[in-house]
Amino acid sequence: MSSYGASAEDIPWIGVAVVAAVAPFEALRPVLSLPGQSLSSVELVLVMLFVGWGVVLLRAHALPEWRTALTSPWLAFLGASVLAALLAQQDRSNALHAAGVTPTGVSRFGRLRRVITACVLGGAVAALIVVLDYGRVPFVVRLLEVFRVGDAVVGGQIRASGPFQYPTIASMYLEIVFALGLGLLLVAVDGGSRRRAILLGLMLVLVAAAVNFTFTRAGLLTVTGSLVIVAALRYRSAGWDKGLTALGCVTGAVAVLFATSRSAEAWQLRLTTEGQASWYRATVDAPREVTLPGGSIARFPVRVTNSGRVTWTTSGDPR
Repeated sequence: MSSYGASAEDIPWIGVAVVAAVAPFEALRPVLSLPGQSLSSVELVLVMLFVGWGVVLLRAHALPEWRTALTSPWLAFLGASVLAALLAQQDRSNALHAAGVTPTGVSRFGRLRRVITACVLGGAVAALIVVLDYGRVPFVVRLLEVFRVGDAVVGGQIRASGPFQYPTIASMYLEIVFALGLGLLLVAVDGGSRRRAILLGLMLVLVAAAVNFTFTRAGLLTVTGSLVIVAALRYRSAGWDKGLTALGCVTGAVAVLFATSRSAEAWQLRLTTEGQASWYRATVDAPREVTLPGGSIARFPVRVTNSGRVTWTTSGDPR
């Protein structure tokens, strides 16, 4: 049926916006437990949206309109997701499941912009919590017990995760938010909204800082790649303009942030190793057997050599 009431048409994109905004704040424990099934906070929101949309469609005697301006891009994205899932080296079934639950409910570009805005706003709040988590703000750390089991550490370096269960999950979400935010930044610049452009630029730096504090290798590469790709496309289409200048300001701030937040050695180790197993190693050269008469005191040379990749000295802080 072609009749598609305004309320029935609004619920899908509003639902996608709501889910995108609340997705980072999924509680660790289910909020509703049923026989054979439990629902988390985000899942409960999703179920409520589906039920509400179904009721509206039934009352309006309407069917969803699937031929829209965004149908082809969505199908292309879904196809790319399925292909990536099929090429996954491990957990292929989980990857296919993730590709299969890709949501769509946006039929117009104006609504798509609003959904992206909701995603960026939710991501900015999550990024702020990640930064406060990295700073070990006491009340924030206590609050985050609702969302995760404990802290993640690699090589003595805190990996902040904020409201996410693990730092890598936090980074994956924030990487997407960062890329979407770059598009909104250019839209704000092209629209002449200087205040909005400055606000979005600050949000992007905040999100990049949160990605940095997760200490995730893919996060650093993805943020850098997003800046390079968007800047290249902008330069090809419009040359050096205000939009490219705005991207340059964000790039400079992100570069300084990444360069000064951790030592060069820490980044080198993180980018070139899978885990910290090879970071801390030592060989000990000492006598295999020692025989001493009772009551005697003796000294024997013991040589400890660092065979790990982290630099340390005997005069360093033992903590």
